[in-house]
Amino acid sequence: MDTVLIPPAAQRAYNQGISSFESGNLDAAKNQFESALKTEPRFLKARFNYANVLLAQNDAVQASAEFNRVLREDWKGQIDRVGLYNGLARSYFDQNYLDSAMNYFEDAQEMDPNQVTPSYYLGLIYFLTEHYDSSISLLTRAIDMEPEDFRYYGDRAA
Repeated sequence: MDTVLIPPAAQRAYNQGISSFESGNLDAAKNQFESALKTEPRFLKARFNYANVLLAQNDAVQASAEFNRVLREDWKGQIDRVGLYNGLARSYFDQNYLDSAMNYFEDAQEMDPNQVTPSYYLGLIYFLTEHYDSSISLLTRAIDMEPEDFRYYGDRAA
């Protein structure tokens, strides 16, 4: 796909979507990203953020479809691969497709070993698949990386 020129209306809707997403207004963000995509369906940053909103709204099925579309269409690497793999993996995790989730989290972790998200979710996957030693190791790593995030403590104690 060649570089897409983003129409001003799509860019405005995208910017509003980002603002709404950052302020926690997921419904408004979803509507604004949809508006941006209606104006320019090849606007990959809008589609990526739309998928993240869907994921935050617990629509993992639609989120995974959108993340996969971005993955297919982003042959120039416009979207951060670590973020894309984490989002896709989260959508698979939320659908209980643990093997697919594990593959994408492992890819994300390999690309950026300093990200906590892959360690955390891989730790949960290992726990759910009864690989407790690996689970404890990865969840401990997540705690060490972000000791102020208390969710890691509760999940480790599970």
